[in-house]
Amino acid sequence: MHTAVCIVLFSVSVLAQNSFLANKLDSMPFHKWEVSLDVKPLFRSDAPYNLMAKWHFSEHGALRLGLGNANVLIQKDTFRIYEYYLDANAQQNIVQYEQYQYGPNDSKYINWEIKIGYQYEFLHGKVGLFTSTDLDYKIERTTFNVPVQSSSVLTGVANPFPGYQSVISFYDKRSTYSLIQSFGLQYFLNNYFSLTIESSISVRYIEFLFGKSEYPSSPTPNGIYVKSTTKGGNETDFTFSPIMGLFINYHF
Repeated sequence: MHTAVCIVLFSVSVLAQNSFLANKLDSMPFHKWEVSLDVKPLFRSDAPYNLMAKWHFSEHGALRLGLGNANVLIQKDTFRIYEYYLDANAQQNIVQYEQYQYGPNDSKYINWEIKIGYQYEFLHGKVGLFTSTDLDYKIERTTFNVPVQSSSVLTGVANPFPGYQSVISFYDKRSTYSLIQSFGLQYFLNNYFSLTIESSISVRYIEFLFGKSEYPSSPTPNGIYVKSTTKGGNETDFTFSPIMGLFINYHF
């Protein structure tokens, strides 16, 4: 991660120095288009990736379109769950219950976000201040399914611990509708590249749905049943993000 940060900063510095050597200006030329990349994920692994395009239809006004956090990740792993007791005479742990999952599970994380808004800015020399209002929609979904699993009970010493339930599927979905008011500071490195930091306050309406299926701790006399749990609802909250985004911008 540190290597990637150094490469980005070094590249921007070289571009800035080359441009200033060729053309030193106190005021920046007017460009109609601006493309922005959020580099915050280079410093925080949990930060989403964001890409934004702006159309400057005047020296002060611009329309914004942003896309963010578009990813589909498939987790591949195996796990082992076991229960044991300590044999006082043998001074060792004896396994009573084992459960395995073989091969990759079907775990997917689907998240994406889209926003559209209006920006008004003031530019003085190489420094700009702006405010923007955006409508934002974000969907976050997690699914988890265990395709193959096997368990065994070692009898003759003690019974398995009661209450264990094996999760065989998991579903979590959140849809968020937001009204975002942002405030930003922009610094031009040269005629074509700039850096921007944005802070924001937002009102969010969130719809959520959660579902889980489990096996019981032990089979019934007539077979195995599945326990299903479903929860859903909505909530409204107010959030403040001191550093919503840290962007490198290209103007053309």
